[in-house]
Amino acid sequence: MRMKLNSVVQCMVMLFVSTAGASANFARSQQWFDAQPYSIKEQLQYDLVVTGHYRGFVDAEFGMQTYKALIAFEELSGLNPDGVLTQSEYSRLRRRAQELVRAYGFAVQRDPKTGFEGPVPVGLLSNREDLEAGTRWFTSNDGIVIETVIFPEWSTPYYHLYGALPSAKGLGEPTYKKFEHDWFVISGEGSGTSYYALVRRNGPFNSGFILRWRDEMEDRAVPLTAYLASSVKFFRPVLPNKPEETEQSVKGEPSEASDELPKGSFSGSGFFVSTTGLILTNYHVVEDCTAISVTNKGSAEVLRVNEEADLAAILVKEPGKVQTAIFAEEPPPLGGSVIAGGYPLSDLVADDFTVSFGKVTGRRGILGDETKFSMSLPVQPGNSGGPVVGSDGRIVGVMVGKLNERMMLDLVGSTGANFSFAIDGALAKDFLSPFRIMTNNPAVRSATQFSDVEVVSNLEPYTVQVVCTRE
Repeated sequence: MRMKLNSVVQCMVMLFVSTAGASANFARSQQWFDAQPYSIKEQLQYDLVVTGHYRGFVDAEFGMQTYKALIAFEELSGLNPDGVLTQSEYSRLRRRAQELVRAYGFAVQRDPKTGFEGPVPVGLLSNREDLEAGTRWFTSNDGIVIETVIFPEWSTPYYHLYGALPSAKGLGEPTYKKFEHDWFVISGEGSGTSYYALVRRNGPFNSGFILRWRDEMEDRAVPLTAYLASSVKFFRPVLPNKPEETEQSVKGEPSEASDELPKGSFSGSGFFVSTTGLILTNYHVVEDCTAISVTNKGSAEVLRVNEEADLAAILVKEPGKVQTAIFAEEPPPLGGSVIAGGYPLSDLVADDFTVSFGKVTGRRGILGDETKFSMSLPVQPGNSGGPVVGSDGRIVGVMVGKLNERMMLDLVGSTGANFSFAIDGALAKDFLSPFRIMTNNPAVRSATQFSDVEVVSNLEPYTVQVVCTRE
């Protein structure tokens, strides 16, 4: 009995030491990784992807997958597996990754029909075929195939596509799925083949790619998949004869008839979110501007954009003392009162601040878009990017658009007047998370309810007119 007890204790001690050692290695590896510059952390993950050790997204963030990839590389290279690379070990990883990149013949490919832009191993996939709505790169025996795809939102909504893609493209049974509000991944396998599909929301389209491979090509296909998924970008595709969009922006310019944005000066709205001079507005308000200015505040520069969410953060260089918005903690209730502020129709009303009153009419935008909500609130060109607040004076959304009236007349015989959309305040707040935010609005912080006049009085000081110049 004593021998058995001693054996159990001994095993427990060994297990504890082993676990403690692994934890210590993980901690040291994380400390080393976090101390590297961002560019090195990103490059490390890319190199580990290419060499087949890391299968996650390249995000320069340390986690268990990154740690395991470092250990795998060290073990395969006959190095001490501690998750910390010396300069010579890092150089060895870089050389190996560069050798594989050259061997695969990676080259950035752009597909205007789908909006795809990413590294394709053209040295390996030497055959190319132009499809009606996409491009196909493949080996001579179809051992590995990359196909770009596009699905217009008006014909195949994003949420429907998530469930329908495998059958629509003749793929095998899904074995893994990951769904986010602006992208999803599906992977699976069929008879002797496997696949990986990534689709991202791309304005009024859903763009993506599908990578398929035969089982015997697994060792080559897996690192290709991770490398492509981590590097791919999407731009606005060029599709002939596409129908007019159902949801139209309300910036101070004509509706887009093509992908070429008009020249000249146009205005939208925005609002201060930090005393440092940070302003939140719509991406389409500052898209391709050669110069940006904020009325009565001076020039501004773009710090961050999210094209899919239609958000942009711009910075006024010398803002002076400013009042800022305060975000609500909860989404606006269905039927709740909202007020939107901005600078619409500046050519007609002399750059005057105006407000609109309405109610929250729906929790989603067009085609079930969960990043927006609808309101019975009239908006005009120039309102884009302006704040939408509740009765407590806190930000619940960012004005983004209204129903396309001409298309509504064709579809249902009504213009959909006073029917508009705002980007959800929580999404906007998350978009601002990389910035150091310093607020200044004591009235909103100290009160829970305002009259309409008090809300407007508090709203006007931090709402601004954003002027975009395109040459």
